Amino acid sequence: MPVSRWPTRAGPDGALLTLDAQDRAQWDRELIADGVRALELARRGERGPLLIQAELAGCHTTAPTFAATDWDAILARYDELLAIQDTPVVALNRAVAVAMATGPAAALPLLDRLAEDPALRGSHRIWAVRADVHLRAGQTRAALTDYERALDLVTNEAERRYLSTARHLAEEDPMPAFRKSPPGLIARFDELAQLAGDADRKLMFGYPVCVLRGNMFMGLHEDSLILRLAEADRAEFLGRYDGRLFEPMPGRPMKEYVVVPPALVDDDAAVGEWVRRSRTWAEQLPAKKPKKKG
Repeated sequence: MPVSRWPTRAGPDGALLTLDAQDRAQWDRELIADGVRALELARRGERGPLLIQAELAGCHTTAPTFAATDWDAILARYDELLAIQDTPVVALNRAVAVAMATGPAAALPLLDRLAEDPALRGSHRIWAVRADVHLRAGQTRAALTDYERALDLVTNEAERRYLSTARHLAEEDPMPAFRKSPPGLIARFDELAQLAGDADRKLMFGYPVCVLRGNMFMGLHEDSLILRLAEADRAEFLGRYDGRLFEPMPGRPMKEYVVVPPALVDDDAAVGEWVRRSRTWAEQLPAKKPKKKG
């Protein structure tokens, strides 16, 4: 399935494009469908490293957007793979999944230990990963130090350009550390989640979210309530409340998600209507197949 996104892994100038920057509309859907069918057949046999790695690839290639990636499922697959194939590379990939599923604070101690591993410390990848996670944690100075170490070790020119650009952006426009949601807002989310019926509640990037058939439709980010709405509902919401699209990082809006104004969060009748609309939209989205275990 990784072959399905091969043409989108680099820009016109040859610059590397990470998963969050790739144009998924250009991915080969026929190849992805073939891969999904092959994966279903493979699951009838014995579970081993190759099958688990194929499932990991499937988690990425079947996600409609980067934000919709099921990092909990990816982390579970890496836990399973690490039990079979306990290598530094698998442990490093698992640490990335920990950072995405539960937040950078949980991943940094894992990366600190892995940076001491002889199999990794001479490679640019551990330092590049730790730089990114430091940056997500708001630790810009530590991130810049790790980027320098990665640049000292990298040998591939395209990767060098990517790391050099990432370091420059971190220096010029440091990423703010995401703040925890206040307890009062979390309590309010718990109340509103009751309106979501049988939706699953999970943590994504350390924030509580509601998920229906694999699709997130309501969640918290810092001090804001976020809702996923259909296009017509979204236009109505933004017009009625002078609202805005959810933009977790500057310049990276998530176009289906809106930020609920604080006054609306406390309006039981009004916010309840929008939570129900968000849930209704999630019901219409294609279901993500649950990842099979065992």
